[in-house]
This record gives sequence, structure tokens and C-alpha cells, in this order.
Amino acid sequence: MSTAGLFLVRGDDAVLLSRAVQELVDQLVGDADRSLVVEELNERSYLTDDGGYSIAPLVDAAQTPPFLTEFRVVIGREIGRFSKADDLTSLLGYLEAPLESTRLVLAWEKGPELQRLNAIPKALQTAIEAAGELVDVRVPRGKAAQGWLEEQVAASGLSMGRQALRRLAEHLGDERGRLPSLLDTLVATFGVGAELDIADVEPVS
Repeated sequence: MSTAGLFLVRGDDAVLLSRAVQELVDQLVGDADRSLVVEELNERSYLTDDGGYSIAPLVDAAQTPPFLTEFRVVIGREIGRFSKADDLTSLLGYLEAPLESTRLVLAWEKGPELQRLNAIPKALQTAIEAAGELVDVRVPRGKAAQGWLEEQVAASGLSMGRQALRRLAEHLGDERGRLPSLLDTLVATFGVGAELDIADVEPVS
């Protein structure tokens, strides 16, 4: 995990990306009082009076010192709105000298008002890779997708035979975002460490 407290989460599935952000934030918050520690902004937070959008509110939040706690966790959701380097000038400046008491989590995703999510600006990705951590939860395609599926199953604490894995992959198709909830159901049903075959997987798939 980044010692600088700077993270950029990217992914191609909204459910998996949101889950990754949540898990990361949970780690950063730890036992602290979430109501005092966490500030989350989204596309609506960046609206300006003239109907445009500005990254300034996120930068202001990141630069705000903590109150009654040792650190703050600032979450910038839906920053895919800012796909031009010029829109990110103040954020890039902050990343050069971040506040030590702020843990900044940026989620490259589209908000409800954005029609299309563009690629991450090179300047932003370079800045994060230099000073923080790029969390990539994109799902591999083709043959690599099977390896990803096996990794997720193993991480859940379950073990599956080849037929069960194949059935699970067939059921998910391209909707890989449903995998975490399916695995949660299987863990709740059979317990961590269970070895499952195709008959165990069929009811949930």
C-alpha cells in the first residue's frame, strides 16, 4: 500500500471498481471514527455555479487538515469527468506536495451526467505512479480471464474443481461484476476453505 497515501483506482466494471474503492477505504480508515475521518465527493460535488465542473472542491478537501483525528480519508469518486490535463492542473500540483495527514483515493469512473469515460490522462497516471499507487481492477479478456476467475475464487477462501470453475465462468459471461456477490453467497453457504464441485455451484449460477 502506498506510503504517501495517494491512490488511483481504475477498472472496467462499475461493481468491481466500487468494491475495490470500498475495500481500500476500509483499510485506510481502520478503527478510526468514519464520521470524522472520511469525506467523499462525486460528480455533483464538482459542479460550478455556471454549470461547469471543477476539480477544486476535491483539492480543497485534500488540503484540509484533520479535526479531532490524526488523518483524513478523502475519496474523489467519478473523476472521469476530468479527462483533460488542463482540468487537473490544481490536482497535479497537489500530488507534487500532498498533505501528510490526507489519504487521497481517486476513482476513475463516470458519473451519471458523463456520457463516455475517456482514458486516464497520462499526466495524472504518471503523477500517481511516481508518488502513490495505481490500483488496477480491470478484468482480463480471453484466456487470461480464466486465471483471473481462479484468483478471485482462491482469494475468497474457496476451492473449486475444473468443472465448477467452467460452469461459474459460463454463468457470469461478461458480467464479471457479479462474481463477488456469488462468492459471498457460496462462502456463507459452505464456509471458508470448502472444496466445491459443479453440483455445489449450480444452485447459485
